[in-house]
Amino acid sequence: MKRQNTFLLWLLPLFFGLYSCANVSEPQEGEKEQVEAEPKRPKMSSFKFREIDIQGHRGCRGLMPENSIPAFMKALELGVRTLELDVVVTQDSQVVVSHEPWVSHLLANKLDGRPIGPNEERRFNIYKMPYSELIKYDCGSLPHPYFPTQQKMKVIKPRLLDVVKSVNLFEMKAELEKPIHYNIEIKRLPEYDGRYCPPVEEFVDLVLAAIDSAGISGHANIQAFDWETLRLVHQKRPKMPISMLVEETDDPQKDLDELGFTPEIYSCHFSMVNDTLVDWVKGHKMQLIPWTVNETADIEAMLAYPLDGIISDYPNRVMDVLMQ
Repeated sequence: MKRQNTFLLWLLPLFFGLYSCANVSEPQEGEKEQVEAEPKRPKMSSFKFREIDIQGHRGCRGLMPENSIPAFMKALELGVRTLELDVVVTQDSQVVVSHEPWVSHLLANKLDGRPIGPNEERRFNIYKMPYSELIKYDCGSLPHPYFPTQQKMKVIKPRLLDVVKSVNLFEMKAELEKPIHYNIEIKRLPEYDGRYCPPVEEFVDLVLAAIDSAGISGHANIQAFDWETLRLVHQKRPKMPISMLVEETDDPQKDLDELGFTPEIYSCHFSMVNDTLVDWVKGHKMQLIPWTVNETADIEAMLAYPLDGIISDYPNRVMDVLMQ
């Protein structure tokens, strides 16, 4: 009997505790409307950033050395799911991630440590250099005059295949539902053919072969400022999404007519974006993804339009604005 009483005494506080919790969780008369009026905040894990495709320009050039594997990894860690990058070709036909088809004086010194002069950088021609020679250049340790907060570190210009391998590891570790997308710019100008890049058809074939070899043909698009390049890609791969890069124009329809087909994406400098352009792009059923939007005020101005994506050296700033 004594053990029974002890057991009952132990149960009583538990019972009253549960009863109190139940009463507290139920709003009292007059409080119910106030509770229901409070907005439900979205869970961070399901926040969709207005369905805007935030693209990391050259990875995240404002934060890390451009077009480097650390820059791409940092962008992915921030939440970027489309990597914007540029490709060129080496002497031994390797498709390499680089904005210029030469070693820029802004990114690297000569192998003996002396600076590369602005007027001599084209002598360090990647198209005339085997990849084994190119990787000797440290392209991330120099302070960048335009990106003073960029983290400095020793990096090389990676092959497209090496970038994809690193991204694949990230995807596996992060258990992503969808694969990372690649927005790949072919850095070709007609006057570069045979000097700084292969003839245009060979260039396109090498890039498409690299994309196939890396296994990303289903989640990549090609972009270029050069219409001949885009026409060749469209001819060889009709299902490959195309992004038409535009820096400035007085007549977008004339440019589109000259291209000869309607691409999936119209990607212009952000200063071109206005209501008229938005209506024209949407009227042609293209996506509108301006570049390169870096300052917070410009990001806010761009996000006032119904964009499909936004390309930035600072994808973290875009995310900060969207989270406000």
